[in-house]
Amino acid sequence: MSPVPTLAGTPLGGRGPRLLVGPALGTSAATLWARCAAELADHFEVIGWDLPGHGGSAPAAGPFTVGELAESVRALAGDRPFFCAGDSIGGAVALQLLLDHRVAGAGLVCTGAKIGSPESWRERAALVRAEGTKAVVATAAQTWFGPGFTDREPNVAGALLDHLAGTDDASYAWACEALAGFDVTGRLGQARSPLVAIGGGYDTRTPVDGLREIVEQVPDGRLAVLDPVGHLAPAEAPAATAALIVGYLLRRPLRIGTDLTVADVRDAGRRVRREVLGDAHVDRTLDRVTTFDRPFQELIERFAWGSVWTRPRYQSGPSGSVRIDAGLWSAAAMAAATRWLTVAIGWRAVSALMPPCTNSVSPSLRIAGFRVAHLPSSPPGPQASWCSTQPSG
Repeated sequence: MSPVPTLAGTPLGGRGPRLLVGPALGTSAATLWARCAAELADHFEVIGWDLPGHGGSAPAAGPFTVGELAESVRALAGDRPFFCAGDSIGGAVALQLLLDHRVAGAGLVCTGAKIGSPESWRERAALVRAEGTKAVVATAAQTWFGPGFTDREPNVAGALLDHLAGTDDASYAWACEALAGFDVTGRLGQARSPLVAIGGGYDTRTPVDGLREIVEQVPDGRLAVLDPVGHLAPAEAPAATAALIVGYLLRRPLRIGTDLTVADVRDAGRRVRREVLGDAHVDRTLDRVTTFDRPFQELIERFAWGSVWTRPRYQSGPSGSVRIDAGLWSAAAMAAATRWLTVAIGWRAVSALMPPCTNSVSPSLRIAGFRVAHLPSSPPGPQASWCSTQPSG
């Protein structure tokens, strides 16, 4: 008999394809996802599930694994195709479902393919067995939320912390030990369904780098980072979290809410534009904007810079190497249009991102301070030296 009891499923509203949403350790689906579910309900039938000893689920009878939790959640879906999403350990379960079953898609929120270290989870399990979940409430208050959230939303934060204090001690400790044994980093390439990874810019429990590692290794994934959000994005930024889940998993335009605005996307695009082209060039361009070309400037900042170049595939790699290669295509196009000033500034920005030359050989060439990507392998000439895209040492 499995030590995992039949998990409680809580209808959170809506009609459409089924979306199963899971909680973070110490929370219930209702306290964490209620406001986000209200946004999702226009697109999904949302059902929350609770961990053993949390919310409506009975306490566990013994140790369990994340894989066993995933099988119990799968039973809630019945025979219907379903989507899944979860925060922290709920996100780990969603990722396990994505790897073990043909789910329609997954939303991985503030989680990772491996979370923390086994030693830290075992230490927390021992602490809770000795002193109860009340012993971890103070730490949770400091690490669950982004800056100022408890002041802005004291009722939401208070309800989450109260639930933690009332969680079954033994079930919480066994969940810690389940996370100690969770590591699917070697299986990420097996994912076959789309996923959207949503991180909190101030999340210290599951830093964004863990989500980036997932997105870089799956065939169909997208990463979004929310600020100023900590570890519980569905509660801290419900509209933005819902918009990202709907927009990517259903391939629909983002529903812009109070937490995610057109200005947010434009501002993110402008930051990337300045990183690549330099402040002076962008300032000159914006100073010359007229009423005639203003819509075009907004278009390229929102869609080209804000929606394309902010994707992980254009940010990954040492020293921004993938973004550099993408920038070279832009530089080539501008050169064809005889935009030599823009080309020179673009080259300067690209060169500034380059690591120092090493003795390693890679299919990239540094010539007179500029980087040309994807050249055929051949010995360097007298004016060139081969550079590695990997930093030395």
